Amino acid sequence: MSMFRYIRRKLRPVIGPVVGASLIAYFAYHAIQGDHGIFARDNLKDEVAQAQATLDTLQTQRSEMEKRAALIDPKQVDLDMLDERARAMLNVAKPDEVVIFYPKAAAPTTP
Repeated sequence: MSMFRYIRRKLRPVIGPVVGASLIAYFAYHAIQGDHGIFARDNLKDEVAQAQATLDTLQTQRSEMEKRAALIDPKQVDLDMLDERARAMLNVAKPDEVVIFYPKAAAPTTP
């Protein structure tokens, strides 16, 4: 029994610092590697940058579509745009005309 008391007496001053160091190591690890740590923040910044680039592309496409739609407005019709859309939709042309349709641009891919 005296050996048990001797070990307990020698370990008592060490237990507090060991527990404290363990807690500090635990929280430091999770501050860096955890779900809300430094590395996760960097990954989220990358995702935000990608989403912003996609948003910018879509906003540009939308503004172009709105401009083209404004040209076909029933109150103020642009005859050239109306003629172009009618030919594209009906796939017709005059016998002496040559019509070349270009393929549509590829849609942006999202990861």
